Amino acid sequence: MKHSVILRLSLVLVLFSLCGKLSAQKGELSVIPIPTEYELGEGEFVIDQYTVLYANPTQVEVTDIAEGFQRQLRTVTGMLLPVMPLAEFEDQQNAVVFHLMPDAELGAEGYQLEVTPDHILIHANKPAGLFYAVQTLYQLLPPE
Repeated sequence: MKHSVILRLSLVLVLFSLCGKLSAQKGELSVIPIPTEYELGEGEFVIDQYTVLYANPTQVEVTDIAEGFQRQLRTVTGMLLPVMPLAEFEDQQNAVVFHLMPDAELGAEGYQLEVTPDHILIHANKPAGLFYAVQTLYQLLPPE
């Protein structure tokens, strides 16, 4: 049986900061807390047995977050997705990328989450931001 998880909010760009003021008036995005900025697009990203997770193996906290996402997906779907070194990511399709990048605007707990039909890119200034991005991803996954 082929397992897959479909993330139906592709081309979603989420810039999230816990320090910003949040408004319930944002509308269509149903996550808690509501991001300070987002853009909804069309399409979907499908997580299936071919999806690869990428994280920098020298950043233990980042790898731990990617592996936690891996374990949660395995619990829900039965799929064990590989976690590969970030250096091997070259804009491949069917990838989830966990990446730390300096960005003062994001602060310690903010993140940028981009979901396209090809991949999910998660950028944060600190590991806490990656953790919160994963919590948002969980909320965007279908209930089944």
